Amino acid sequence: MSAEIAEQDGQGQSETGAKLKQIVLHPAAHLKKIEQTFIAAQEEFLYVVFSYILLMSLLNLVN
Repeated sequence: MSAEIAEQDGQGQSETGAKLKQIVLHPAAHLKKIEQTFIAAQEEFLYVVFSYILLMSLLNLVN
């Protein structure tokens, strides 16, 4: 039982180490993923802001 846990812990550490090594060796690919996530968040934010402005404009027209 404890051997399985130790094996899983070692596997988790090696996976984390592999991810960190990939980020260190290929930072441009990692930065590209961050940039894509940031752009998607910006687009979502703008969608919410413009939807709010449109809603407020329509409510203003009704009153």
